[in-house]
Amino acid sequence: MSHIEELMPIVNNTMGLPELVNAFESVSLPHTGDEDYDVLYEYGNFDFTGTEKFYFSLALQWPSDDEEYIQLHMDAIYPVMKICDDMGDSLWASEFDTYQDFFDAIRNHEIYKHLTQNDIPYQKLEISEEET
Repeated sequence: MSHIEELMPIVNNTMGLPELVNAFESVSLPHTGDEDYDVLYEYGNFDFTGTEKFYFSLALQWPSDDEEYIQLHMDAIYPVMKICDDMGDSLWASEFDTYQDFFDAIRNHEIYKHLTQNDIPYQKLEISEEET
């Protein structure tokens, strides 16, 4: 079963951000300690589609067979927000001792707290798997 096939049945666009993060964590945790895998948390205002939006993004990354990487992306997309620098920032799970520490850092991050404590709904949820 592919990682996107693992994630798709446990998420939907009516879930809040905490539930989405929990679901992504459940797909990522089995790869704790596997040096070939890493998880990215990224946020910021980006113009990927011709219209600038605020992205709260998680990506699980692993090597493909042809020396590239495959990423499972989950993006909660919001209207532009001025709660961070325009370019945002990112964290990698490999910067932490464990995946649990990484996901705890996301839940304690000011952006996550702002979105969840103010009950700001995302406009769109996008899930994809692609080779980089």
